[in-house]
Amino acid sequence: AKKLAVTLKRSMIGRPEVQR
Repeated sequence: AKKLAVTLKRSMIGRPEVQR
């Protein structure tokens, strides 16, 4: 599940743009 890792990383950066 690479999407999960991307979501966590984006959350850390403050860019929750994974909620498509």
